[in-house]
Amino acid sequence: MADTLFAAEPRLPSARPLPLVASTCWWAVLTVFAFAYSTFVVVRDRNSQDGVLEILPIAVPAVFFLVSCNLLVFLWSYWQGYVWARMLAIVGLVLKAINYLRLASHPHGVGLDLVHMAATVHFLFSLYILHWLTTRQVRSYFTAPGRTRQPGVVS
Repeated sequence: MADTLFAAEPRLPSARPLPLVASTCWWAVLTVFAFAYSTFVVVRDRNSQDGVLEILPIAVPAVFFLVSCNLLVFLWSYWQGYVWARMLAIVGLVLKAINYLRLASHPHGVGLDLVHMAATVHFLFSLYILHWLTTRQVRSYFTAPGRTRQPGVVS
């Protein structure tokens, strides 16, 4: 069954493995929703009583926008199969696992409500992608000739 994920589709010569498609789409949706939610919070709390967000009403959404754009550029490179993007994804997934385990170690860290269940599902998906990114087939996929070309270089 594992070989079917990496078999070339005759109708789609550049077909990508299913976990690559799933993780890229999931992370892109999370990035867009995080930017939209953070912008909503800044706009909603712009006139708050504590005055923290009154100081920089334009700078905060601008920083969120730049971070979101950088994440989307990373996802595009990951989608294209660059080795550095795979390595950065592995580092990010390890940091996410450490953070989740740290939160779970607190007395009220992980409960059974809907938010914690969604976080647990996201954590398990991240563990699967971490495992998948370290397999031999994926390493060969990301280092295949044509995927490791430098942008703008014609070979």
